[in-house]
Amino acid sequence: MPEVYALKGFDVLREVQRRESWLRAHAPCEAVWAELDRCHLPEKSRVVDLGCGIGVRAILTAQHPRTLSVDGIDIHPKLLGYARRRARRLGVGNVRFLVDDLRRTSLRSVYDLARLDSVLWTQSDPLLGLAEAHRLLVPGGKLLATNHDATGFEALCAPQLPDTYWRLHRHVDRLLRSHGANPRYGHRLASDAQKAGFVINEATIEAEQEIGPQSRRGVEMHWEFLMQWERALAPHRRMEPKERSTARSAYRRWARRADRSQTRLKYVVIATKR
Repeated sequence: MPEVYALKGFDVLREVQRRESWLRAHAPCEAVWAELDRCHLPEKSRVVDLGCGIGVRAILTAQHPRTLSVDGIDIHPKLLGYARRRARRLGVGNVRFLVDDLRRTSLRSVYDLARLDSVLWTQSDPLLGLAEAHRLLVPGGKLLATNHDATGFEALCAPQLPDTYWRLHRHVDRLLRSHGANPRYGHRLASDAQKAGFVINEATIEAEQEIGPQSRRGVEMHWEFLMQWERALAPHRRMEPKERSTARSAYRRWARRADRSQTRLKYVVIATKR
């Protein structure tokens, strides 16, 4: 099965715009560096970011004092083109972005840290990505893998959003699963890392919460995310226009309420190559 972001009909440039705003809020320098510090990296570490997208975390990783260089890998040339322009604009010269398949890259095993940030859920066989991360690391190298889960958002919002919205949500969820993706992959992350040959150092579940306007921006982007998947996955099996319009209106009314908060669960695994 194809990697779901590579499906024909998925608007990668629109995804760039969505991720840019989202990651600016969710990947501040302090948060990314704190995760790196938890990995206890050696001086002059070489890092590979598998499935780096537009490169926000890869660039922040490259700016960490213990980082010598970062290679960002993604299958989408358009996303990487954006990442390169961003790195040049910020004057970050120790990061490069390469078009490659994270499941079987052409890179050599020279890295001290492999990052996999919220990308394994899109893979029909996540173990391939973890096995490739294991191959790329030097002995004693570290894995930093994360995966967001919508469970917290759903639990908080279920009483407040109409059933028309949740029908669309479940519809897209089923379509993603039919193409090999797993939106609920987070709970398998640690066990799959062990299967790939890693020794788990740390496995945590963290709650990320946003309040007010930031949350409204987040739920608007979440709506765009659902629309993107529905268009790409099933152009001939979309919801009725009237039902979709009703769901969107109710969703936006909810999003305009300034006191709403949004919670997501983030699975974090830090592991070592045997």
